[in-house]
Amino acid sequence: MIKNILGIILIVFAIISIYTIQNVIVPISINDNSDSELIKSFGDVKIENYEKYEKIGREAYGECYVIYFNEEQANSIIRQINNDKNWTSKILKNKFITDYEKFNIKNLGESYYYIVEMDKDYNIVETNRDILDNKKIEWYKTAIYNNENKVLYYYYKHYEK
Repeated sequence: MIKNILGIILIVFAIISIYTIQNVIVPISINDNSDSELIKSFGDVKIENYEKYEKIGREAYGECYVIYFNEEQANSIIRQINNDKNWTSKILKNKFITDYEKFNIKNLGESYYYIVEMDKDYNIVETNRDILDNKKIEWYKTAIYNNENKVLYYYYKHYEK
């Protein structure tokens, strides 16, 4: 009888210990990059895994970030980009590239580009690249994946009306 009670107590203690360890380990791994919850996706390209993430600049109405990938992650990103019609190798028009140049992002080489127009509640309004390149946009999100350096730059810019 005492063996059974001790056995039950040991099992309960083991379950509590394992559950507590998981609750400690999971949040720590998720919070390695403090703003990781901001990085979800661009079109169908899911940003789930990366080496390093940092904010590289801020201006009046927007922030610019960079995500660094290792070789395996970079290959996964390229596969996703190739399957997503919203990404293109056609360079962004100058008005959008100047946003990135403010943060010393130049010489992008072989890169893929993404842009969406959003409303002030961050709902996507337009994704057609030909329309967006030739239209004044007040709320938007852009991304550039530099294939040579295995980095993704992304920039949110918006204006209050």
